Amino acid sequence: WRMLKVHGGEPTLPIFSAGRYGASDFIGRHDDRAHVPFFNDGNVYSRTVAAIWYLTRDWSAEEGGSLLDLEAKAKGGASPGEEEEASLVPVYNSMVVFEVPHMHAVSAVSAARYRYSIFGWWHQKGKR
Repeated sequence: WRMLKVHGGEPTLPIFSAGRYGASDFIGRHDDRAHVPFFNDGNVYSRTVAAIWYLTRDWSAEEGGSLLDLEAKAKGGASPGEEEEASLVPVYNSMVVFEVPHMHAVSAVSAARYRYSIFGWWHQKGKR
């Protein structure tokens, strides 16, 4: 847990899982916001930082499964209220980290093989 013990001057609680994405698997538009009770309903933690660690070698854009950053602004500036997505192809042994909430999605996998990752969030006490 040494990676992000503290965020914004407050301690964090990391919770991570392994993922395997096969042909046609995708994740629709979302912002990762969640409020999680630990041990009792009055002890709520919120996701504040997200991370994805990519574990598949030699993945290409043609295989799908890319992270779509739905808050990326067009070079030169997007019009007010306009979103432009940036597509991030998974690169083996790389990690993407971003603050929550942040709008994103994962494009459908078109490869005949699986795409693997470890993903999760650092949580902080309170509803945010």
